[in-house]
Amino acid sequence: MLLPERGDGARDLRLSEAARQPSFWLLYVMLVLITFVGLVVVSQIKPIGEARLIPEESVVLAMQFDRVLNFASRPTWGYLSDHIGRANALGLAFGLQACTLLLWAFTLSSPAAFVICSALSTFSWGEVYSLFPAFAADLYGTEHVSANYGCLYTGKAVASVLAGPVASSVASALGWEAIVVLMAAASGLDALLALLVLKPMVSGHRLELRA
Repeated sequence: MLLPERGDGARDLRLSEAARQPSFWLLYVMLVLITFVGLVVVSQIKPIGEARLIPEESVVLAMQFDRVLNFASRPTWGYLSDHIGRANALGLAFGLQACTLLLWAFTLSSPAAFVICSALSTFSWGEVYSLFPAFAADLYGTEHVSANYGCLYTGKAVASVLAGPVASSVASALGWEAIVVLMAAASGLDALLALLVLKPMVSGHRLELRA
């Protein structure tokens, strides 16, 4: 029997209880999708640049901007989530990610677009480190949040397989443009899940995610 999500007077949920909630596995899938996108940008940016004949200095500049915007993304999206609601912040971040990647797919050989789009992409996925832990605490309480979020975070290991050998194999066969389009699709799906599924699922609970 499913336990109620965090409502008035609800007790903190242990991992075995949290894992029985539909929201837990929805968050897990969303984390895998967006982390796949982010890890491709982080781990494959040099091979992408080499494949599209981007000058080395542009690749280095992109990597530097990526680090700066990754840093900026965490407090920025955390701040936004406190003011517009966590699900809305996720939907906005994932929607921005999808638009950025679609633009990047059609301008992948442009050095300027390479720098700008990779940086915006990194900015649009760094929120996973501020919003997903917050969701775990909001929905399942703080007493067991380390175990609950620790289990959710294993989604990054799943995403690393997709972003590493799987992405490289697909890119070898179809080109990096196909991977970037796939990343855009994953981001768009995440945005829809955040706004159309996750948001209604968590609305009305004691720790309300303000709409």
